[in-house]
Amino acid sequence: MPAPDLWRRAPSFLLRRRAGRLEAAHADLLAADPTTGSTVAEVAARWGFAHQGRFAAAYRPRYGQAPSTTLHT
Repeated sequence: MPAPDLWRRAPSFLLRRRAGRLEAAHADLLAADPTTGSTVAEVAARWGFAHQGRFAAAYRPRYGQAPSTTLHT
């Protein structure tokens, strides 16, 4: 059984792909309204981050704050 195309990509491609997803998630967190029930978990899952802790660990160094702080500001 052949490996999925994504497995054959260079590590730098995968890092750029994750960076693009982080940027999209960041934009969604800025636009989201927590008073209507938007959550960090919902936004992270929408952009393919299945583990909220790993999402937060990647998000914090890039944006200087926790994703929950972005959501609530």
